[in-house]
Amino acid sequence: MGLREIKAQARGDLHRAMRVPMVYLAPNGDEHRGYFCRIHSQNKALGDMQGTSLNYAERTEVVPRVLFWIDQMPPVSARGRVVISKTEGWRLNNADPRDGATVTWQATPIPVAELADLPVP
Repeated sequence: MGLREIKAQARGDLHRAMRVPMVYLAPNGDEHRGYFCRIHSQNKALGDMQGTSLNYAERTEVVPRVLFWIDQMPPVSARGRVVISKTEGWRLNNADPRDGATVTWQATPIPVAELADLPVP
């Protein structure tokens, strides 16, 4: 097995270990159940000069993303909603280019008050 195959297998193992059940709500109102995704929310440095240490002119921002395994994802589109629980949900904004077996969508958190009336997995 070559390095490429090892990496693909490791990505699949990671996705299976870290995925969470979700309900996808399409902009047209369709509801899709039985799917999984991974949530990435990382701090990203903005204005960071490489080799510096986040001085006064630099800041960080949380960049939330929802990652889908392409073979196991509903037909998603911009403005669709991914609901994880009564306290966590994401509105999809735009997709990054496909990365092998996955596609990543930039997302915006859904306010908890709006999640109260939405279905959960």
